[in-house]
Amino acid sequence: MSGNSGKTIEKAVFTADQTRNLQIYILPGRPEFSGTTAGTLRQYNENVYVPQGIAAYFPARFSRDGSAFEWSFSNTFSYRIVSHTEQSGGILLYGVEARGTGEDPGYIRQYTVTFDRGSLEAPLQQPAMHALELGVEKSGIRSGTARLESLKYDSQSGRFTAEVIVGGA
Repeated sequence: MSGNSGKTIEKAVFTADQTRNLQIYILPGRPEFSGTTAGTLRQYNENVYVPQGIAAYFPARFSRDGSAFEWSFSNTFSYRIVSHTEQSGGILLYGVEARGTGEDPGYIRQYTVTFDRGSLEAPLQQPAMHALELGVEKSGIRSGTARLESLKYDSQSGRFTAEVIVGGA
């Protein structure tokens, strides 16, 4: 039984020939060791955090026990970074073109979640994954699939708003 009914929507099917223009927000990694250059850090962000953000837009399996989540991202996708800008609050915004496959389960609901940039600090968590977890928590579902429909950052308020799609197992 769900904790918040959400809005029932039609399932989506993503095909390999369909290009999706996505906005990927990331909290940049921090230099963990001396000698890290700006170029190395940017490469790390683009090779680790950007793909993680893209994966959140395709259906992923989850299970949770209380506040502990286990995620399984089994989608294959390709992408091209088309833009990169820095927002206030140290948030990086990447514009990407992505192609991949995936299908929502038959019964899905959409949940709107909002959170402050500060909620990503301890431990460091990326906006896309944080939004997915908040959407799943709001749904009350213990296992199933989830994906982002949209994620926006308001640089003036420092708040993110996401539309999260959640379906039961």
